[in-house]
Amino acid sequence: MERFVDPPGVLFLDYHSTVNSFAEAESNGWGLVLMDSSRITRRFVHRVNASSATVFPLLCPVREHDYLEDWNAEILFSESGLAEEGCVFQTVSPDGQPSVWTITRHDERAGVIEFIIFTPSSHVSKLDIWLVAESDSVTSVTFTYTHTAIGPRGERFLEGFTERSFVAKMQAFESAINDYLTRPGAN
Repeated sequence: MERFVDPPGVLFLDYHSTVNSFAEAESNGWGLVLMDSSRITRRFVHRVNASSATVFPLLCPVREHDYLEDWNAEILFSESGLAEEGCVFQTVSPDGQPSVWTITRHDERAGVIEFIIFTPSSHVSKLDIWLVAESDSVTSVTFTYTHTAIGPRGERFLEGFTERSFVAKMQAFESAINDYLTRPGAN
C-alpha cells in the first residue's frame, strides 16, 4: 500500500533544500524528513475510514477530545466555538510546556487546515493538514509538521522529534480516529 503521496498541487520539496533520510522514508512509506541545523519537517499520510466530509470536522481542537485520550486543548478564541480560521487555543505538553495554536487556514472545500504553533522559549511550528478523498469511505489525511527551534530548549525538542517517536504518535492518532469512527453515532 502506498502511503507517501503529495496532496494535489503541492510540491513538498520546495520547503527546504537539505534532505536527510529520504530513501528510508520513501521505502517505508511513513514520512519524509527535511532538516537543517534548527528546523525539521516530518510528514505522515493517515488512511481514515470515512469520507472527507466526515473527517474534516473532527480535525478540531474541541472535537479531538472525543477520540484522543491525552488531548488537552483549551479554546482561547473562536467565534463559533469550534475550529475556524483565526481560532486560537492552547495545549500543555506532558512536561508542562504550554503551546499556543492559531488556525491560519480552515478550508473545508479545499480540504486544508493550517496551524501556527508557538511554544515560548522553545520552538515555532507549522502544521499543514490536507485531506484527499480516496473513495466515498476512505480519506488520506496528510499531516506535515515543520518545527523551528528558537533557543536551546527548541534544539533539544528537535533532537527528540525522531522518526520513531513521530511515527508512533501518528499511528496512535490514526488508530484513535478510526476507532472513534466505528462507534455508533460518531459521524
